[in-house]
Amino acid sequence: MPLPRNLPGLALCALVLAALAFESARAGRLLGANRRLRAVEITSLRAAQLGNLPRAAKRRRLLAYLARRGFTGSEIGAIVKQVVG
Repeated sequence: MPLPRNLPGLALCALVLAALAFESARAGRLLGANRRLRAVEITSLRAAQLGNLPRAAKRRRLLAYLARRGFTGSEIGAIVKQVVG
């Protein structure tokens, strides 16, 4: 991003910090989306490994599987619902 040369020092610093904050937030959103896609992928693979277990048992095991990998409750519930139904 080209910086304007005619801004006073503090205004220029504020402009640079705002641009950095925007990029940081954008990167965070992208990483969050990638993390969710990866979680759905690994959950689908794990569900296939669990085979013909009853739905309740499969759901319970997948919830624990994702919890051990650091996902939070609301994330886990949505992912398992998407995969198992």
